[in-house]
Amino acid sequence: MKRTDERRQTQSTARDIRHHNNYKIIAVVMVVFLILIIAGGLYILNKEGKISISFLNNLSENEYIQNTPVPDENAEAFTMEPEITPDKTPEPTEKVYIPDIGDLPELMEPQVVRLTEDKLNVEITSNAAIISWNEYEESSYYVLAIYNSRYDEIQKDILWSNITTWQIPDFKSGKVVLYIYKDGGTDGVEDDSIIDIYSYEILPADGEEISFAPGSDKYYLLVDKESFALGVFTKDENGQYTQLLHTFPCGLGETDRLTAVGVWEISSKGPWKLWTTGWYSPYYSRFTAGLYIHGCVYADADYSTLSPTSYEKIGTNSTSGCIRTTIEAAEWIYYNCPAGTIIEIVDRSDLLTYPGKPAVDPDYTNWDPTDPNKPGNK
Repeated sequence: MKRTDERRQTQSTARDIRHHNNYKIIAVVMVVFLILIIAGGLYILNKEGKISISFLNNLSENEYIQNTPVPDENAEAFTMEPEITPDKTPEPTEKVYIPDIGDLPELMEPQVVRLTEDKLNVEITSNAAIISWNEYEESSYYVLAIYNSRYDEIQKDILWSNITTWQIPDFKSGKVVLYIYKDGGTDGVEDDSIIDIYSYEILPADGEEISFAPGSDKYYLLVDKESFALGVFTKDENGQYTQLLHTFPCGLGETDRLTAVGVWEISSKGPWKLWTTGWYSPYYSRFTAGLYIHGCVYADADYSTLSPTSYEKIGTNSTSGCIRTTIEAAEWIYYNCPAGTIIEIVDRSDLLTYPGKPAVDPDYTNWDPTDPNKPGNK
């Protein structure tokens, strides 16, 4: 009897072990099956563009709760074009802190600034004054101030030091003053210094005041995120911005928070923005930290090296937060909207609709079709 009980106990223990092992196998299979389901679901979502796994991996808690985006000053989203790639990734350059328009100290009274007509060259055309100067090697940035012949300030622009020419639309007479600044190496203007001043005066024809250059309040920029539209408004007879002058197409941030709603001012400008990727974007106008209005993405500082994909993505959420637009639009804002011009970004506006954009020319696929210098556009 005792041996029978022992045998039964042994058999029961063996059954328990087998059952336990079976449960372990079933549990392992279920875990593997669950992992496969989750991985497959993430793959499908990622493939459909509904979720970016790499974005989730890189997103920190602090970044997620941040209300106002502060993108990398030198980062811009683009798609690699196999037929055009950058020649090389540039070496890091010295950090230069360019102030916003509201940070600039009060400038000198234009009447006391001596003329240096040999330093500035001014050419008056039918629709603009073309100003040029030699590059000043020690400069960090320029402030170009424009006054009418009564010495009222009309406008001023903050220009990067690689600019040596500028246009003032509809300017016929007045005083042009170029302040040459050296950055002290820290953020802010307290340690910056003026190292030279160029000045040129254009007298009115026949003693008549002729000066119609736009001031910082002549235009108001409105961005409708839903319509991917950038509108330029001017004032009516009551001084209200009700007159829609231009509507340009634009591309915005890949996520809603990257191009956040708000009101800013145009500040510094430059001819080509060099990104850390080694690519470039033309006619950039900064409006807040790390964000710009600019043209599309180019392999070089050359208008014949356009990435066609970056142009096609105008009208979509496809940037790192900047407002990407056509050459036509970026250049117009660059010259016509001086520092201090207001830009407002809203989720939706009944005032704007998407204007569309010209198709890329199949004979010149690496040119922005709105570029006036594109072969066939002249």
